[in-house]
Amino acid sequence: MKQSSHQVMSHWKIPLLVFVATCLFGHDLLAQVGGHDLKRPDVFQRSMEHAQKGWYITPGGTYMLGIDYADRTSLGGDTIRAQREIPTGKFGAFLQIGRFHALDSRWINYVDYGIDFRWLQGNHRREVETRLGADDPNWTLREGNGNFSDLWLGLTGNASFARHITNTIFISHSFGANVDYAIVRTLDYGGAYEGTVDYSPPVVSAQLHYKLGIGFKLNRGWYIMPTIETPMLGIYAWNDAIPALKYLDTYYQPILFGIQIMRRDKNKPEGCPPEGPTGKDRRRNTELWDKKMRR
Repeated sequence: MKQSSHQVMSHWKIPLLVFVATCLFGHDLLAQVGGHDLKRPDVFQRSMEHAQKGWYITPGGTYMLGIDYADRTSLGGDTIRAQREIPTGKFGAFLQIGRFHALDSRWINYVDYGIDFRWLQGNHRREVETRLGADDPNWTLREGNGNFSDLWLGLTGNASFARHITNTIFISHSFGANVDYAIVRTLDYGGAYEGTVDYSPPVVSAQLHYKLGIGFKLNRGWYIMPTIETPMLGIYAWNDAIPALKYLDTYYQPILFGIQIMRRDKNKPEGCPPEGPTGKDRRRNTELWDKKMRR
C-alpha cells in the first residue's frame, strides 16, 4: 500500500498557498488599515562606505514534518487489512554560506546564492492489523519501526522582495530553488515493512521553495534576519510536483528555520588623482627630484 500523491498535494496545497498569501499581503493590509505610511528607505541604502553586495551565513535547524495516514484494504474473501503510517519528525541542523547583491528593481530588492548543508532525520512507525473473517472479532497486530538520517550538500539561490515596517525593520519574501545531493545516508527499519518500495528519496533532489524573513538593520553594514523556509514544488525527481520527501512509504515536509547574518562589503577608497601637466603623481615627481639632488 502506498500513499496517494494526490492526497498529499490536497493536504498541503491550500495551507501553503494561504500561508504565502498571508505573508505577502498581510502586513501591507494592516499598514493601510492603520493609516501608516508604507514609503520607507531602501533595505540596502546607497552609501560611500558600503557596497550594494556582501556575504551572508545562515546557521539553523531543520524539522521533518510527517504526514500520517491510514488505509483499509480487502485481501479477498472476508480478510481485511488495516494499515496505519505514523511518522514522527526529528530536529536536525543546516548551514548556508554565500553572497547577496542588491538590485535596483521594483519587484526584486536583492538576490542571493550559496552552498547549502542540511541534515534531515525522522522516525517512523507502521501498524498493520489483519482480520481473517467477518465472524472473527479478533485482529492480528503487527508493528514496524524505522528511522532515517541524511546529510545533504547542495546549491541554493533566492530572489527576494523586501518591504519596511519601520525604518530599521523589514519583511523579506524570497522565492528560490535548491538542488541537493545526499552525501551520507542512514536508514534502519524492521518489522512490518514487507512490500515497501520507496524506502528513501533519490540521491539527487531539486525543489522550488519559499522563505520568509524578518530583518533588522544594525550598524556598520550588518543585518540579522530570522528566517523560515519550506519547499513549495518538487522538480526532481518528479513526483506529481510534491515538495515533500518520501521515506518508508510516507511523506515528510522539510522545515528550515535559521538566523541569517549579512554583512555588506566595504567600498574601496579611490586613489589620489594625478598632478602636474605630465599626469605624474606627487610620489614619482618627488623620487625624480631626490635623484637629481643626490647627483
